[in-house]
Amino acid sequence: AVTIASATATSATTVDLSWNAAAGAASYDVYYRLTSGSYGAVYSNTAGTTATVSGLTANTSYTFKIVAKNAVGVGATRTSAESAALTSPGAISNLAVTSPASGQASLSWSNPGGATSYTVKRGTVSGTWGTTVVTQAGTTYTDSGLTDGQTYFYVVYANNGTDSAVSNEDSIRPISSFSITSTSAVSSTSIQVDWGTATGAATYEVYLGTSTGSYNATPAATVSAPTVTATLTGLTAGTTYYIQVQAKNTVGGVTTTRSTAEEDQITPLGAPTISGIVATPGQAVVSWSTVNTATSYRLYWGTSTGDTSGGFFDITAPTTSYTHTALTNGQAYFYTVRSYNGAYSAYSTEASVKPIESFTVSSTIATATTITVNWTTPVLGADSFDIQYRTGADAWTTLASQNPGDTIGGLTASTTYDIRLVGKNTQGVTTSITTASVSRTTALGAPSGFALASTDGTVGASWTNNAASSYKLFRATTTGGYNYASPVATVASTPTTDSPTADGSTYYYVVRANNGSDSVDSTELSVRPIAAVTIASATATSATTVDLSWNAAAGAASYDVYYRLTSGSYG
Repeated sequence: AVTIASATATSATTVDLSWNAAAGAASYDVYYRLTSGSYGAVYSNTAGTTATVSGLTANTSYTFKIVAKNAVGVGATRTSAESAALTSPGAISNLAVTSPASGQASLSWSNPGGATSYTVKRGTVSGTWGTTVVTQAGTTYTDSGLTDGQTYFYVVYANNGTDSAVSNEDSIRPISSFSITSTSAVSSTSIQVDWGTATGAATYEVYLGTSTGSYNATPAATVSAPTVTATLTGLTAGTTYYIQVQAKNTVGGVTTTRSTAEEDQITPLGAPTISGIVATPGQAVVSWSTVNTATSYRLYWGTSTGDTSGGFFDITAPTTSYTHTALTNGQAYFYTVRSYNGAYSAYSTEASVKPIESFTVSSTIATATTITVNWTTPVLGADSFDIQYRTGADAWTTLASQNPGDTIGGLTASTTYDIRLVGKNTQGVTTSITTASVSRTTALGAPSGFALASTDGTVGASWTNNAASSYKLFRATTTGGYNYASPVATVASTPTTDSPTADGSTYYYVVRANNGSDSVDSTELSVRPIAAVTIASATATSATTVDLSWNAAAGAASYDVYYRLTSGSYG
């Protein structure tokens, strides 16, 4: 008799058969069929007692029989009893591994058909799976207690009483949990993010959003481990950003991601720009640019560069100026400003100013073509002075960098000019203070046609009137030596006379016109008055001659003798 000793499924498509050697048998034929149906021969004239039936269908029950035979005489056959075998399930081909949490691997696969259980195996070297993790009926499994940063390789066997071939291998490297350790606004357009090390991470990606839980699709920064910091740039000032860091690695074609909790950070506002400072005696008005979304501004001040020890003033937006009072004239003040909307911006660029005290024009002295201007110095805060002048509503003409006692020249005689002073300094923002204006009328031009005549010790002076309110006649005993405070005559118009005290002396004269201010001198003239001349005797010494004698007249250099008949003209 022939008996099938074993019928074992060795794969999803093969069954190994073995039977006893039957006495008298020369060879064996192997037959199989499905559980129902007709047998078909697989192998014929097999001399041995084993055979592998291949090309079968996975997870299918087959029935086998062996026919022993010989060809002696008419030949003989002997058929074994039937034996059944179930082929293994097909191999799993879609094993996928992910890492849902620190120290875990999550496996999933599909039933290849006919499997009643599955065996999960794990190893730390590709192709070697020494650890049986679990045998179970389900098609998902979470493997816990793994070491973060270690790469694990997994396979699964399907089983229906017989294990299938091995599944595809998949691998994973778990990443440890980690968190953001700090965020800080580096500037109004950048944030620095720092986080703890995530064991198993190959890279880190930093994601930003402007609403909680919603991030831009493209990371704001990507760095490779072991770097655990990034500076995010190009941001908008005064904006709250929500930040998440993702640790990643790609192992076996699968990317593992571990994310931190969300943190938020507001960027400071942009720094304002001080647009101007206007200083007046004892105060300064500081102005700056508007910063969008600022709720307030803080203005700092001090009395030296970089110094904010003077204090600060908080100004509610949208106001962008502040009047700083009770300042000391001549003292420099330094200012910087920050914007605020929950966080302060950087400091603005520093600006400075120096207030100037009030001062006035103290006096003016006019001639026909000049006005001399005086004021009292020093003026606290003023480093230089300009003199400005004009007539009527004309534009002001400026003489820069003047000193007290300097003169405005080239003016028109008998014209009223408005005059004012501008005190200036160049401490930071240039500061100037302008005095009230004063009016001054230039003197008339010198009288023309000045002439002198002297008779009997008296000097007569005449000139051409030029609309002056008065005229002053000055006398000196040396050329130019006039005492302008003591004219010898002040008259409303020409002519006038003067009686010097000493005939025979030379005297020098000028005349000035006056309309509130004296004009310059007229042409200088000189004269020497002659004392009275008296004929002492006139004696006829012949029928045709008369002898004359007279006294010597002080001041006379020579004498002319004239005669005439009783009536008629002198010859």
